[in-house]
Amino acid sequence: MAMNFDKAMYREKELLNLFSISKSTFHRWQNQYMAQGYDPIDMGKTTIGRNTWWDAYRFYEWMQFQSQQKAKYDYEEVAHKEKKKAILIFHENKQRRTP
Repeated sequence: MAMNFDKAMYREKELLNLFSISKSTFHRWQNQYMAQGYDPIDMGKTTIGRNTWWDAYRFYEWMQFQSQQKAKYDYEEVAHKEKKKAILIFHENKQRRTP
């Protein structure tokens, strides 16, 4: 499915509103991802000077990929469900805004 976003890059607060994700959930996902040895750049994070921007398309792709991975532990299953829910809410909001 082709994704169209209003902007190329979003501030964190805008990204969280776009996907209806709480700040604590978002930071937990980042921390868990980095604890596994990965870089949040893979999630769409870009730092320019002191400003941090997020690529919404890359974040969306990251959430889809992560939600399809096999969970080993209960908390991973919960995180997968949260990502699937965020994707679903994003699509529902997008349909409401499209005339």
